Amino acid sequence: MLAEFIVPFEMEKEFMFNPGYAFYGALCARMSEEFNQYVHDENLGISQYVTYDNGHHQGTWHIKVFSDQGEYEITNALQNKDLVIRDNHVHLHPHKETIIPEGEGFGYFMDERLGSGNTFDISFVTPTGFKQSGKNVILPDLRLIYQSIYLKFYKLMNFERDEIDLPACLSESTEILSYRLQSDSFKLKANSRIPGFRGTMKIRLERNEFERYGRFLLAFGEICGVGVKTTLGMGGFSLNPLSSKNTSANSKRI
Repeated sequence: MLAEFIVPFEMEKEFMFNPGYAFYGALCARMSEEFNQYVHDENLGISQYVTYDNGHHQGTWHIKVFSDQGEYEITNALQNKDLVIRDNHVHLHPHKETIIPEGEGFGYFMDERLGSGNTFDISFVTPTGFKQSGKNVILPDLRLIYQSIYLKFYKLMNFERDEIDLPACLSESTEILSYRLQSDSFKLKANSRIPGFRGTMKIRLERNEFERYGRFLLAFGEICGVGVKTTLGMGGFSLNPLSSKNTSANSKRI
């Protein structure tokens, strides 16, 4: 089962930095020990991130789960509507749950979600980063974006990988039309930060044999997140399909 929980909340005071890691800690305290251990050992089970507006003292908690057990755990965890996040009192409002179909059903879900266009606005809404050869990568490299989603998908669905290098083929078939990005970091503990980037990017998929794969992975990226530490609150990713009249003739490659 794939399920998405959208949980609006209000908080007593401002957050000084993204509280996604602390929200995850609060979630762990409400879930079973067995499920927490599974999420920790397999780096699977949950993707979550937090967006917030300090000016209005409100925000949204985005939680995605990938199993019946995960859906059960989150449903129970959200019964209690009050949290304390780093000395900040948070009240959860009634949430919206969406069950996302799997298998062939996900293809129909993707087509309904993205339409028939091939141009998209991508938002990296929480700090996003990658690991390559043991080093942090804080640039929005298309191959790393596709590879991150690709590996999560095949691990979650227990599929064998394709013989072709699909992330490489997709990065060659994707054009960056514009971008507005900045470096950022994600705070874990007092003296621990993970470097990354945040912002928006407009892309266009070429109309070729890889287009549907690209659309599929981008749609799944909204569910699983992009890059490292998506369980802890990094890599929040949203996708907005654009009509041809909203795209620019100018393009930039990075």
